[in-house]
Amino acid sequence: MVQPDARKKLRKIAANKIIIDSIPYTNHVVELLDGVLVSHYPIDGEQAMTEWHTGTLTYKTKKADLVGGH
Repeated sequence: MVQPDARKKLRKIAANKIIIDSIPYTNHVVELLDGVLVSHYPIDGEQAMTEWHTGTLTYKTKKADLVGGH
C-alpha cells in the first residue's frame, strides 16, 4: 500500500463484486487515494475504516495508475 500524504484522503471501499479493468473480483476491497486506485485485495475479516457498498463497483484504470494490489 502507498503511504498517504497527510493532505491526501485515503478511502477504503468494500463490495461483494468489484470489476477492475474488466477483471471481476468477489468480496474485495479497493483503496483510493484522492480518487486514484492505489491498491486492491480480498476481504480478510473485519476491515476498519472501510465503506461497504452493495451491488457491483467498476473501476477503469491505466496500468500506470494501479500502484499496488493483485
